[in-house]
Amino acid sequence: MMRSSGNSAFDAYKADTLRRLQDEQENFENFLQRLRDAKDKAEFDQFMESREKEQRSEEKADA
Repeated sequence: MMRSSGNSAFDAYKADTLRRLQDEQENFENFLQRLRDAKDKAEFDQFMESREKEQRSEEKADA
């Protein structure tokens, strides 16, 4: 818990600022997770596409 500075206006400002910074940190961490998820999906989609191309070329070679 925060210790009081003796100035209620400053204490309110400090509490509000810390709450805002915590919210911003959480939002930023969520944003980073969405970026990681998007990167993982893009890499997986690229892998699946190259795998499908490889399978199609093998099927053509067998025909």
